[in-house]
Amino acid sequence: MAHSRLSRIVLSALALGMTLGVGPQISLAETAPVTPPTYADQAFQQVWERYDRPVFYGEALRSWTWGNQITGGSREPYAEGTGGEHLVQYFDKSRMEINNPSGDRSAAFYVTQGLLARDMIRGEVQEGNTTFRAATPAAIPFGDLDDPSAQSPTYASLKGVLDAPPIVKGSAITQRIDRAGNVTGGAESRGVTSAGIVDGQTTNHAMASVFYEFLQRSGVVYENGQNVITAIFTPLFYVTGMPITEAYWATIRAAGQPKEVLIQCFERRCLTYTPSNEPEWRVELANTGLQYHVWRTGPGASPSPSPSPSASPSASPSPTPTPSSEPEPSASPTPSPSPSPSASPSTSPAPSASPSPSASPAPSASPSPAPSASPSPSPSLSASPAPSTSPEPSPSPSASPAPSALPSPSPSPEASPSPSPEASPSPSPEASPSPSPAP
Repeated sequence: MAHSRLSRIVLSALALGMTLGVGPQISLAETAPVTPPTYADQAFQQVWERYDRPVFYGEALRSWTWGNQITGGSREPYAEGTGGEHLVQYFDKSRMEINNPSGDRSAAFYVTQGLLARDMIRGEVQEGNTTFRAATPAAIPFGDLDDPSAQSPTYASLKGVLDAPPIVKGSAITQRIDRAGNVTGGAESRGVTSAGIVDGQTTNHAMASVFYEFLQRSGVVYENGQNVITAIFTPLFYVTGMPITEAYWATIRAAGQPKEVLIQCFERRCLTYTPSNEPEWRVELANTGLQYHVWRTGPGASPSPSPSPSASPSASPSPTPTPSSEPEPSASPTPSPSPSPSASPSTSPAPSASPSPSASPAPSASPSPAPSASPSPSPSLSASPAPSTSPEPSPSPSASPAPSALPSPSPSPEASPSPSPEASPSPSPEASPSPSPAP
């Protein structure tokens, strides 16, 4: 509970700084590796560990899907939820939620995510399957939070392009967008083309080739107590939702430096492509969860959600796994996170410059019981922090087996770009299918 209170204080201060135009300038040197979360529900743990546990251990070289925990469990208004509310928990990259606690816990959409990117762009807060409350679109940049540049777009900048026509499949993507939402041509495509409208989509927007390829990848995930190689994003649109904008190039400021970035927003999250990053980190999920939480709970926003009585059970750290021999990307030396569930997030969202890869030390032979320092949010628009070398995310008593039982995957985690049959496109419902944005 102290963690949740501190998070609200920190995020309110961050939002106030943004309102006053004095938000922090973030550099990669100020970020820390992701710290193992504590979970408001065991189902949240299973989802987080499927995607991010292999990244945490350096068993997969890719960007974070969930990243650091921002809050403990809390309850927010949701018309179809128990008592008109649902259980939610915020992470850097998104928000997990359970809309129907009596549903099938093994179902793919038992844990859902909010339409966070859609809400921030349109200026609406979803409070039910078809219930939306009016709000102000989020004037939050995709780079440094204090970036005042007229060239650097915000979520609000994309509201005017929600109905833009899809880019013809195979065409080079050369559109650029600025803060005012002005779209111009002539940007260097850097080899990125339109993948067209993907089969199974319910929205009329083409996907950029780099984002479609990213979502089609196979790699190491953690399922049923072991690492397996399969489609990472399955169902295909579970993590992102359907695309709601075209892809646009933009000049943003990250760690105080200008960067050329391709941005495309989906219902739940936005994806970014930074050509100057190391290959494994060029495509990333934006820190949409953190940005949304600041937008919703900052000055002038709705009241903060009340803490849930079921929030964040504490658990003891598990033994460490066999050290991974893969080199891990890092920028500047950062402290390894300890598995303390009580660690609180820092104020900084972490867009930053691209680090160069370097080998990281092997995991420690025993878990450190000491509380960790406050973790920084998972970087976006830059290479993610080096996967942690400290013990595994602390499982709840009924969680998956300890990591010592994990087999080490023999093939290269990201070697196979071919999609799994499981990765067939699927719509992106909340409790039931959410409506596509109205024109």
